Amino acid sequence: PDDRFYRYQWNFDQMNAERTWGIQQGKTSVAVAVLDSGVAYEDYTDPRTGQSFRKAPDWGSTSFLPGYDFVNGDAHPNDDEYHGTHVASTIAEATNNGIGVAGLAFGCAIMPVKVLDQDGEGTFFDVAEGIDYAVEYSEGGTKPVKVVNLSLGSEGFSQTVKNAIDRAVSGGVLVVAAAGNSGKNVVEFPANHANVLAVG
Repeated sequence: PDDRFYRYQWNFDQMNAERTWGIQQGKTSVAVAVLDSGVAYEDYTDPRTGQSFRKAPDWGSTSFLPGYDFVNGDAHPNDDEYHGTHVASTIAEATNNGIGVAGLAFGCAIMPVKVLDQDGEGTFFDVAEGIDYAVEYSEGGTKPVKVVNLSLGSEGFSQTVKNAIDRAVSGGVLVVAAAGNSGKNVVEFPANHANVLAVG
């Protein structure tokens, strides 16, 4: 792809992404729910706080499904910490448009679900609610979310989150979580759950 910073995406080279794109680039009928700090997916000013959000410039034709903000309790899961936008762009940022970077599954849709606050922190309850929201969402009688991405983790454990993950997997949804980013030789929860694909 001709994206300006693609040459710096060494991880895509390691994954042999270009060979993969020759087979499949994703479809908008397949959505990835990004449970994180939100996503910079819209221009929006919060009427309660006056805080303004801007859509990131390289989304191009990326499709977004209606998400939810479980931190603030509204339908505008905008990113006030930037991590969720980074994760979502790695998954499905517009590709081969001459700007920014490439997304790995750039043909897929993104559902932004905010479960982490401006400090990148959140509750197990919000994570479980976010999983259920994504998995239960339907359009025209079909459930488009096929993957739930959790680039988050904890040294603790939550039965509530485990139950939500198990419900997702029993419904045919793949749950992916970060193995950990603390420099410790341990896989954190929820990535250490048997029903989760851990990524390091």
